[in-house]
Amino acid sequence: MHQETERLIIRTFAADDFADYFAYIAEPELMRMLGLNGVTDEASAKETFDWLMKNRTFWALEKKETGRVIGHICIHPPYAPVAGDPALAGKTGCSLSFAIAQSERRKGYMEEALRAVIAVLFSASGTDYIDCEYTENNSASRALQEKLGFAYWGREALDDTTLIINLLNKEHAAMPLRPHHGMCFRFYEGKGYSAAFTDHMGRVIRTLSERPETPVRLTLSADAVCEHCPNNRDGVCGSADKVMRYDAAVLDACNLKDGDELPYADFAARVRERILDAGLRRVICGDCEWDAICVKH
Repeated sequence: MHQETERLIIRTFAADDFADYFAYIAEPELMRMLGLNGVTDEASAKETFDWLMKNRTFWALEKKETGRVIGHICIHPPYAPVAGDPALAGKTGCSLSFAIAQSERRKGYMEEALRAVIAVLFSASGTDYIDCEYTENNSASRALQEKLGFAYWGREALDDTTLIINLLNKEHAAMPLRPHHGMCFRFYEGKGYSAAFTDHMGRVIRTLSERPETPVRLTLSADAVCEHCPNNRDGVCGSADKVMRYDAAVLDACNLKDGDELPYADFAARVRERILDAGLRRVICGDCEWDAICVKH
């Protein structure tokens, strides 16, 4: 595999990538989060690295800016208890694991990579479902999996912890999107509530622009854009009444409803034709604090 996202190259590992792999996999905090009790030194890390290269689909996440490998995504056969679920009989599945260097966390790299990989698995590989696990003390992995649409399937007791098993079905692999953001995207020019917010929103917009076939799920709660918004208070918008009014108006104009899923290109076309071209944008959100930006376009 060789796939590029905005900031990463996702490719098959090479033998000379081991130094980068060992640099992040040997971090004590990462080993604790992943439950890597068997990786204790460079020799045991090399043994794991070689085994993964030989026996698994093992992809390196190369940071374009530096050319260094900062993490990995690994594809395994589906977790046995999940594969045995009668509800999944006759379906094709796989299991996914991932890791990233501590210095590169909370920058959106892993979400960026996983969205690209999941899209490939569901569109080109004939995969029907993906399971993904995390140890109960790994809150970061839990939050990321939930953001990507994974839902709780079950749990399994291990020697010293509990493994939480999540499942993502193909039909649920859509990016959550508040309807009114369909208007915001059209006029966005890199301004926003904070540097973190604008950087993240810009990446979301570029992802959808580059992959307009990406399915989106319309939601009246926090979405893919809201993650770094300072108005996001534990998943609740500080301007909830106003944005709910915007969302409801967009859904009504586009003849859609909360929970609908469709390709982003189709949603963007409805927003353009039924709201922007129809002159309804200011009717819907003319009291927005960013209205002056939209007016000048």
